[in-house]
Amino acid sequence: MDFDNSLFENTPIEFKEINHTDFDSDLYNVEPKEIIKPDDEGYLSDNLIPILTKDLHNKNTTIINAGVGQGKTRAIIEVLKEYTGNSDYLVVIAVPYKSLVEQYVIDCSKHIPEEQIFNLIGYEDGLKVGGKKEVWDFTSDESMLPISSKVRDGKVHIMTINALLGNPGDDNLFVSKKEEIILNALMNIVKITIKK
Repeated sequence: MDFDNSLFENTPIEFKEINHTDFDSDLYNVEPKEIIKPDDEGYLSDNLIPILTKDLHNKNTTIINAGVGQGKTRAIIEVLKEYTGNSDYLVVIAVPYKSLVEQYVIDCSKHIPEEQIFNLIGYEDGLKVGGKKEVWDFTSDESMLPISSKVRDGKVHIMTINALLGNPGDDNLFVSKKEEIILNALMNIVKITIKK
């Protein structure tokens, strides 16, 4: 079957430019953006890593505005390795789609021991299959405590943005009780252990 590319020839690419002037300077201290150029092969990870690591322990937000396949994930995982090597930090990766959760689990497990990665979707799926709660360290259906050692011992927690925000998504009216308990436990772990 032939594909007719002419349908897309005149379709413009939508691009949103983000500038430091877009933010209220009374509320936010936003540095001017740093523009990095991709290498000869189109990847930007080698140029992005030094920018991400230069102020690794400062509390800030970094926005990476780049196309698909340019090395953002590789750069993020390189920085993530620095955080997971430090016991003061707990890393949460929130992605827009469930399929990206699985991809990040695969990518992270190449560099971080799998027992240190908590996959919220995989966790819930594990509870659904066979209902073997003892595998996940649950003591009863009522309390679901103690929370699994997988949640407690995870250095990297990967979930969707909807899960992190407590948004049930388009398919559900309410957040699942399991998800709510897990997220509350995660917040309590951070408070008790005083992790960044």
